[in-house]
Amino acid sequence: MTFQQFEVAAIIALSAYTAAFIAEAVRSGVNSVPLGQAEAARSIGMNFGQVLNLIILPQALRTVVPPLINILIALVKNSSVAGAFFVLELFGYGRQMANANGDQVMAVLLGVAFFYLLLTIPLGILASTVERKVAIAR
Repeated sequence: MTFQQFEVAAIIALSAYTAAFIAEAVRSGVNSVPLGQAEAARSIGMNFGQVLNLIILPQALRTVVPPLINILIALVKNSSVAGAFFVLELFGYGRQMANANGDQVMAVLLGVAFFYLLLTIPLGILASTVERKVAIAR
């Protein structure tokens, strides 16, 4: 296999793996909306599409967004698995640099860790900000 085929395979594998978590987060968000909301909307004559778009999804969005951002953070970290299959991503580049500079392995690995933090910390901050904005007043 060529490197491009490895990259495509890694993208497909990570997409399929992450899609299951995204589907579960969306499903649980939709299930978090009380059944009475949909029944009330149907009782005033809304069709299924209107109920979904105007009633269910806006309420489900409040509970779905924080887990989706956490899934995105997990996807960034899971991308390092692609390095095991010779796909050059952040960890793969770090491994190449460590092999080329044998006396600077710790510095290279600390640099890789820094860049992972550079990607994931802003996503965590975004998650907490969005969670505060969409929080339901109880």
